[in-house]
Parts: sequence; structure tokens; C-alpha cells
Amino acid sequence: MEVNTCYSTSRDRNKLCCESGITGVIENNTPIAGRCVSSARVESFIKASLTSAGSQASLSGSNTDSAVQTVVSTVIVVSVAASTQISNQTTFSTQLPSITLLTSMTPSASSTGSVSSIETSKLNSTSYTELAPTPTQFPSLTPSPTTLATNTTKTPIPATSTSTGTAGKPVFIHYMVNGIEDAHIEQDVKDIVALGIDAVALNLNTVTESWATKTVDCIFVHAEANGLKLFFSFDMTGFNNPDEFIIFLQSYVTKTAHYTYNGLPFVSTFNGGASEFAFGESTVNDGWKVKLQEEMFSAGHPIYFVPSFQDTPCTETFFSTEFPALDGIFNWNSWAADGSSKVTTTQDTIYLSSAQSSAKSYMMGISPLQFKHMDAADNWYIPGPGNMEDRFSQVLNLQPDFIELQTWNDGGEGHYMGNIWSEAYTTVPQIMASIAHYNHTAYNQVLPSFIKAYKAGVTSTSTMYPTNGKNAQGLFYNHALLKNADCSADRLGRPTGADLVEDVVAGMILIARGEIGYTATVSVGGNTLGSAQKLSPGFNAISIDGLTAGKVTMTVKDASGTTVISGTGSQDVLSSSSLCNYNFQVVALA
Repeated sequence: MEVNTCYSTSRDRNKLCCESGITGVIENNTPIAGRCVSSARVESFIKASLTSAGSQASLSGSNTDSAVQTVVSTVIVVSVAASTQISNQTTFSTQLPSITLLTSMTPSASSTGSVSSIETSKLNSTSYTELAPTPTQFPSLTPSPTTLATNTTKTPIPATSTSTGTAGKPVFIHYMVNGIEDAHIEQDVKDIVALGIDAVALNLNTVTESWATKTVDCIFVHAEANGLKLFFSFDMTGFNNPDEFIIFLQSYVTKTAHYTYNGLPFVSTFNGGASEFAFGESTVNDGWKVKLQEEMFSAGHPIYFVPSFQDTPCTETFFSTEFPALDGIFNWNSWAADGSSKVTTTQDTIYLSSAQSSAKSYMMGISPLQFKHMDAADNWYIPGPGNMEDRFSQVLNLQPDFIELQTWNDGGEGHYMGNIWSEAYTTVPQIMASIAHYNHTAYNQVLPSFIKAYKAGVTSTSTMYPTNGKNAQGLFYNHALLKNADCSADRLGRPTGADLVEDVVAGMILIARGEIGYTATVSVGGNTLGSAQKLSPGFNAISIDGLTAGKVTMTVKDASGTTVISGTGSQDVLSSSSLCNYNFQVVALA
């Protein structure tokens, strides 16, 4: 079959192909000329071919037509979701019917038999899958792993990310886009870079408010100046449909500071998996596929889509049945389940198993407590003591593809690890009341060591050593309000889950390799709390019961009894207060 024009319909998705000089045919009972293939759409079919005007040639190089041979030798990137086998028949096995890919391109007039003038860069890391729809759904062809095919020579390409963080698996941190001053945004960017973070997930729930768009503009400027990468996590509590933000997204994905994975702009969400997010399509999967993934592909910007769909059940068939179009999933649920005091990996292992069986990606979250004390509807506490420590171990054991720290600056839920700026909370003074004197940046005493361990692929916290050049480094944290304290004057009352509050002082302490005999002691109001805690080389998670009212101090001593690091909390522990504040005070040991 000879084809020399691009096909065009109301659902045309082959603009990218036409711009690159490709014409094609998809054989599915009735040939449809000129349809190019997108990574968002793989459905039941018999055979898909891309042909040029005048001839056909397989990648095996069996056709001797010189013009076609020139084209066939051009590097073409093909990404598949499952194990890929390239034989002399050039058949791609990916849980689909047999697909024979025949390629060639129509050389431009100036190429004289060469395709050097064709914009092949627009095709890199793009999967070709735009096919006639059928009820049968298959996993999308994801960009990882990727194989370069030049004739029949196969060269695998490892998954790559565009970042300034240290080598290894990508590490992200969640950032709430609020109305923040430019100087404070610049400080945030510099502090995040210092942690070794690869990219920042910008939680955005509006693209029409000037305070939000201004903050986004500023953070992109400072990110580019400081070598930090960014991507969007569209908060679906603020959007009804991707068409509300897709033009905005398209304007940023080409910026230098936008994070890419396997050559594709990385995109995420908060929520979006519930039934109301089908966007007029038959399923939620199809809704995101058609309204976001295909639209971005049509605009020349295919994406790597890893949303957080915690608003829909976590199942073993998450990718194979419910959401085959996704490239991965982010598990936002990084805390204990309701009524429990310990976080588990139940959801993590289900997601990870589903991702691995479908050649998808899995992103795991890490966070301390959740405490929200804003209004009658948002007044809860999810246990924090030991939560981050447990997640460190769980992440290193499971080795997910990505991790996302939750969060840099979400003061509203208490799990912030970075700077809190008062201008972001001028309209919610009740949040500011619970965070004003509770700096959490001391978490940065241990985060770089954990990030280094994760990127190195180690499976235990035992090799998490100090990064400050000393033999010891760490922090402690505690509630500054006792579990049974009287806070009846608070108009919101005690938060749901307050019965799970623990009167403890917890610590995370790093001891250098080979250093033994170190101990940690805690005092409250000048009185020693419990006994000395023995510390071993590596990461130590300690918890001492019996917290009482007073000022808290932790001291770490070496084997000779010499104090090496210590810290004292700025907030006294109270037995009564006008505010039911179960936020943590987090104190660096220096």
C-alpha cells in the first residue's frame, strides 16, 4: 500500500508524525491511512505498520531499495511496557497480539536520500500506539524500558531522569503552591537543592488565581538559576477536568527547569482516581487517557504520568485492569490507617506488585505525622512517633522506583519538613497558630543520609551515617502538649485520633562507622527521663516514654562520657492549653 499524505479527522492525533515527515498505515480490517501511534493508547488490533511513499521495508533490512534503506538505518526509539524481543521479523511482544512494525520516512527534497533534515528529536522516547478503539484494554506502551533499533541492532537504554540531584533513583519533595514572597521562594529552592532532591512536585489547585501563577513563575525562575527541577502535581480537589490546566501545563513542560523522566515531562496529581473523574469517557482510565495523555501527545508533548489516586481502591489488578494507561502510581498514604498507631506496607506491596507485573513505575511516600486543626471538618491527628523512621526502613527494603517526601511546606497538615512562611497563611490564622513556633527544618539532619542510602540501593538503615563531617548527627521531636492535657477552651475541641497521642520523646540519631559506646539521654524540666539509650553505628531510632510537663533536652555522649551533640526544645511541654495543638516540635542536635 502506498501512502503519501497524513490522515486528518476530528480526533486527529498524528500532528507530530506529519511534522516529522512520517506517513503511515494501520491495518485493522480496513486500512486507515496516516495514523501515527501515541503512548497513551494501545488496544486490540492485528497489525500496525508505518510505510513510506513508494515502498515498504522491514527493520530487518531485507528490502534493498536505497532510499528506504537510508531511512531504515535511522535510529528509531520504540518503548514497550513488557519484555521486548526484536527478531528478524521485528515483532514486539508486550501482552498484545502480534505487532509487525515496518518503518520508513519520506525524505525531504533537500535530503537527497537522507533523513537528516527530519526532526527525529520529536520522536525520541515516544511510543507509537494510536489505534482504532475497541472494548479490550491493554497496558499503554510506557517509555521504560526503551530500546534503540537501527536495522536489527538492539541497544537497550536505561531509564534516565533529568535532575541535579545525586546519581541513583529519583527523589522528590511535595511543595504546596501558596502566595509566597519571591525572596522566600528563592530560599526554599536553595535549601531543597542542598538536600540533594532531584525534583519538586508543585501541588497546584488553580491556574486562574494570580497568587498561584506568580508563585509558579517565580519558582521556575529560581529553579533554573539554581539547577533544580520541577513538575506539577495537579490537586484534583481544585479541578474538575484536565482541560482546566492543560494549556497551562503545555506552557511549562518545555522549560529547562521542568523535570523529565525517560525524556518525557513528568506529571502527577493529588486525587483523580474516583468515578467522578471519568471526564465524560466510559472509565476513569479512559478519561485521563483521552483528556490528558492524548491531548498532550497531540500537542507534541507526550508525558510520563504518575498520579496519586488514593481516592480509589488499591488492587492487584490496578494497572492490568483498572488503569492500564498510567505510567505509574504514587501512594500518598504514608501514615498509619485509621485507629492504628503504626504505618504498614500493605498498600505499598500491592501497588509495587501490580506495577512490576505490568512494567509500570511505583512511587512511595515518606512523611512524619499528620495533624490538621483548621475547622470542624479538618480537625484530626494521625500518629507520628516512629512514622518517618518506619518509612525509611520500608522504602529501603522495598526499593520503589521513586520516592516523594511529604512535604516541604504543608503547614496545614503538620508534615512540613522545610520552611514555613507566614504570608502563605494570612487567610487561615488557625493554621498559623499551630505552626508559628514549630520549626521542622531539623528533619534535614537525617534526610541527606537517607537520600544517599536510597540512591545507593542499600536495603537497610544500618549504613546511614552522618553527613555533617562529625561522628554524630540527629534530632529529637515531641508533642508540646500532653495526651490528657486540658484544652477544653479550644473552640474546635480535641482532634479526632487524639486518643492515639503518645507521651514520648523520639529521636533519629546517626553515628559514624566504627564508633561504639555512644548513648543518648533525655531530661524534662531538669529531670532525667528513662535510662540512657545505647546507640550503634548507622541510623538509630529511639523513643523514651513518660514525657511530663517542662522543657525537653536530649544529649548524646561518646564512650568517654563527653557530650558530642545536644539540643533543647524551645517549647515547654504543657499539661493545659487554650489550643489543642498536637504538632511536633523538632529539635536539631548540634
